[in-house]
Amino acid sequence: FFFQAEDGIRDKLVTGVQTCALRSVFVKLSTNSNAPEMINIGTIAAGQQKQVEVQFNATQAGTMSIKAAAQAEGDLKAEILEEVVVRRAKLDLALAGPKLKFAGSETTYQIQISNSGNAIAEEVVANVLLPAGAKVTSATDGSKQAGSGLSWRVGSMGPGAERTLQFTCELTSAGDNRVEVRTQGAGGITATEAM
Repeated sequence: FFFQAEDGIRDKLVTGVQTCALRSVFVKLSTNSNAPEMINIGTIAAGQQKQVEVQFNATQAGTMSIKAAAQAEGDLKAEILEEVVVRRAKLDLALAGPKLKFAGSETTYQIQISNSGNAIAEEVVANVLLPAGAKVTSATDGSKQAGSGLSWRVGSMGPGAERTLQFTCELTSAGDNRVEVRTQGAGGITATEAM
């Protein structure tokens, strides 16, 4: 009975004996982030082995503990625990600019995007949603007008990487002028900040 980890998430369980058949073999698989799963293996003939392939969904970066406990007729038991390092990007976002803004004045904002995860963040895009009537007067290279705001294709960001974007706009409406920034990357990673 052994447990082998491949690619950090896909795992295989192989069970076998040399001298006699194992009957009523069940394997219980559990992790620290998924519900336990019971698998009916059935009978394993002497000298044979059966392989069961399972896939776990890792939802957080860090260490995933995977436990496999096998039991068979005759009160035979075997158990093993394997630790798998799960890598995942995590986008963090900070928006800086003046809290008090006057209608008709230009306001400059800085966007700080960082990857605090332990994997590369791929296909990162930053989008700014501006209040109604706001006019963009300048922005860092690579920005594109997108509806009532701006968009940047940031690309890939390694672990610990940071990127600063900046734009200036004229706020034309009196009252609450909310600016919102959203970043997203491949694999459903997102971050949102507003002021």
